Amino acid sequence: MSEPKSTTLSLPSSTSLKLPPPVQKQSSGSATGNPRNKCALKPGHSLMDWIRLGNSGYDLSGTNGAIIPVSSKELSKHCSKEDAWMAIRGNVYNVTRYMDFHPGGPEELMRGVGTDATKIFDEVHAWVNYEQLLKKCLIGPLRNVVKIDTDLFKLPKMNLAPPEPVIPLQKIPPKVKPRFDWIQKQSDLTLYFYTKEFSNPGLLLKRNSLKNIEVKIGIDNCWNVHSFELHDEVLWPPTNTNISSESGKIEIHFTKTKTTIWPKYGTCNESIDQQLEDTYESEILQNQNFNNNSFVLVLGVKNDIIVLPPVGYHFAFNCDIEAGTGITPMLSIIDHLLARKKLRIEKLMLWFFNKTEEDMWCRNILEEMMKNDDRLKIVYVYSQLTEKSNPEDGHISKELLKNIKNPLSEMYSTFICTCGPPAFNALAENILKTLDFSSKDMHFFSS
Repeated sequence: MSEPKSTTLSLPSSTSLKLPPPVQKQSSGSATGNPRNKCALKPGHSLMDWIRLGNSGYDLSGTNGAIIPVSSKELSKHCSKEDAWMAIRGNVYNVTRYMDFHPGGPEELMRGVGTDATKIFDEVHAWVNYEQLLKKCLIGPLRNVVKIDTDLFKLPKMNLAPPEPVIPLQKIPPKVKPRFDWIQKQSDLTLYFYTKEFSNPGLLLKRNSLKNIEVKIGIDNCWNVHSFELHDEVLWPPTNTNISSESGKIEIHFTKTKTTIWPKYGTCNESIDQQLEDTYESEILQNQNFNNNSFVLVLGVKNDIIVLPPVGYHFAFNCDIEAGTGITPMLSIIDHLLARKKLRIEKLMLWFFNKTEEDMWCRNILEEMMKNDDRLKIVYVYSQLTEKSNPEDGHISKELLKNIKNPLSEMYSTFICTCGPPAFNALAENILKTLDFSSKDMHFFSS
């Protein structure tokens, strides 16, 4: 991945200029799909110019990168065009430099300055990804601290007995303990682990040597660790690793380095690690541009490690990039829901949110999944409609979904998945609740 190019910005000096007559605003549709007034931006104040400014190293938050909690009282002090802070969904942003970049003009932005502007934002901007747009302007969380006069709660002095010794909390054993078994042939070895149905196990394999293999099974937010010292050496990686998301059965197949029957598999020490999260070093195996603001990375974990996350889980990677999508873990969830035989899904609908049709990931995979199983229906939702977009795309509403529980309707579904930003997911959830759709038949993933 190439290094980002540095950008030098020339900021105007504070000189006295005679301003031209104000530009008349024209009514137009905004990027959110909501009709609202937009004004002509000054040259050099487009969205791309704003992105360049954010990447230039300029301190847009005014905190030199520090995250500082802000009280409502402090927030209210920053209410001028020259010093403008606003709160959206619990976070405070310094929008002073964003004034001239705002498509609605500074006056529109000033409506929320110095206050919690969440309600105003939701009324106008619906599904705009403000977290990405204003992330370099983040000051910190909105926190209200109340000072209490502790003298009001003081008790009279008393002679107290010595405190009893504190008994440390005992670690709670996991509800499901995997059961281990094995079989062998002259040329291969298979390890089996049995967990409960729908326990949704994760798996981590680590090779410490040609005979020492560590198997970690993630259930109930902890690792069940099996450290094997095998009778003889096996080849790495395993020839096959399989997890049944329905039965919970795990199979790990190894090829022996020597063709022979072992008298026993070796030895195994079992333990519990109650920290399910772990950190691994990875390398980029492939980097392919997807569109103008995202790309596909194929990553490989180093140090002889294989990781298979539970269905619906995903990895968090720390690296100097600005990309990501929630659709990839959603694919495994859809595949699991359609494959399971118990609690069989009758009709599954996915609402997939994107800015434009060109920004959509994995469309070919989704279309193939629909072709292979007619129980799946995908509704594409865009925040920015183009000439190529279907006029029916770009929104969801109670009116559109009113027949979702009617088996004769095209919109009939028994399970709903949504993949989109938090505001979109919240809207979808509210609509489904008003239609008395069961919460246990919904799944939301924020992109």
